[in-house]
Amino acid sequence: MKRAKLNYWIDVLMGVAFVISAVSGLVFLLPLGFLSSEGTEMLGLSYRLWDQLHI
Repeated sequence: MKRAKLNYWIDVLMGVAFVISAVSGLVFLLPLGFLSSEGTEMLGLSYRLWDQLHI
């Protein structure tokens, strides 16, 4: 039973990592400044932070 619980939490962490990577990848498909008037942020985060999240 202990191994099943460990596998469950590993799967949850992998799922969260996938969602972060997928969302950040979609952000890079949008034109620069799509949701920001400043042009250097997307959804309140800088492009540098999005890049770090994606990597």
